[in-house]
Amino acid sequence: MKELTVKEKALQKLQSCECIKLTDSDVLLLLTCECGKTCNILDMYKCLYCDIYRCKACSEEHFGTTVDDWRASFLARTCQKIKRMLGVV
Repeated sequence: MKELTVKEKALQKLQSCECIKLTDSDVLLLLTCECGKTCNILDMYKCLYCDIYRCKACSEEHFGTTVDDWRASFLARTCQKIKRMLGVV
């Protein structure tokens, strides 16, 4: 597993969280990104290595690719795997 940088360790400790009760069974969990933007946790991306949630813009910078580019690459790889399993390629 990758060693966390000093910045990533600090972000883990500082990432603030707010829980808002909407109804008896529904809650809204808001996290603050490193850029200062507060977002619904469902609209954020979590790095599996540094365990930090980021907004879309910060996650694209962190991961080095846009969400749309990653999605297109993932779909292309998945289609190739399915074709190989079916013996089409």
